[in-house]
Amino acid sequence: MKQISFLFLLLITTFFTFSAKAQLAQCTQKEALAIKKSMVFVILKQESDDASKIYNSLIKEAMKKYWTFCNYGFVGIDTVDKILINNNGLYFIRTFDEQILSTNGYINVSSIGVLRGGKPYQSYKHVEEMAWVYVRKDLWEYAPRFDNMVQVLQNTLVWKANPDNEKKDIYSLYTNVKPFKDKVLYIEKRDLSEKLIDIAKIQSVYKFNVKIVDADELHNAVKTQDEKVIYMHLTNNRNASCFFIQAKGGEVLWEHSAAINTQLQLINLTILNQLNVAIETLK
Repeated sequence: MKQISFLFLLLITTFFTFSAKAQLAQCTQKEALAIKKSMVFVILKQESDDASKIYNSLIKEAMKKYWTFCNYGFVGIDTVDKILINNNGLYFIRTFDEQILSTNGYINVSSIGVLRGGKPYQSYKHVEEMAWVYVRKDLWEYAPRFDNMVQVLQNTLVWKANPDNEKKDIYSLYTNVKPFKDKVLYIEKRDLSEKLIDIAKIQSVYKFNVKIVDADELHNAVKTQDEKVIYMHLTNNRNASCFFIQAKGGEVLWEHSAAINTQLQLINLTILNQLNVAIETLK
């Protein structure tokens, strides 16, 4: 019985690890360059609720402000199949809200990603994304960070299109702690456990500039592309992790990987301590 349980756990771990990494592996330098030469269709949601209306407004605004990687256009979800089916030379951007089985049970996978056309819209899965960025499940939650999410997605494609990066892991980028010394780390209050609301507790392990903010203050930093601000973004990437993102340009500077269900994960002192050590040991 123990052997069966062990094998089952091994299979789950192998499946999830493969599916998480495969999302990046599918986008080769050749594919990224093909996207760059193509028209990317941004799929809008049916405006049947407030969250969908907000999404459509934000994606239109962010694409117009920041998207320079390739040409793009907007298309409604009700007509997208006329464009995608039988046309694998086209690419599109869409969101996913799915549940997948991980080593922690079922977790929510929420992302914005680029996919290749060729089949009906509803048949796609998040593991087919060639470039992506994880967001929080509720559109209302990640709305204040949306400009950066589009920038992170574009940054991934730009990196992938560079022939020098063809055989590299994109996560190798996420170790740049140098900027932290001269910037302010924003941590949104709702990402903190109740035990860590006290700024003194955070400052006991993180010795650099840090500020607990509300959603509006973070939104303003992203909206104005404040070059002085870095913020923490919880994701369900690679099972669960924290991305530390620069408000200006949407560059992911540092990643802390954790084996915790994202729905339960809140920032803790261990994460901040490891970040502090990385900064202090920087040569």
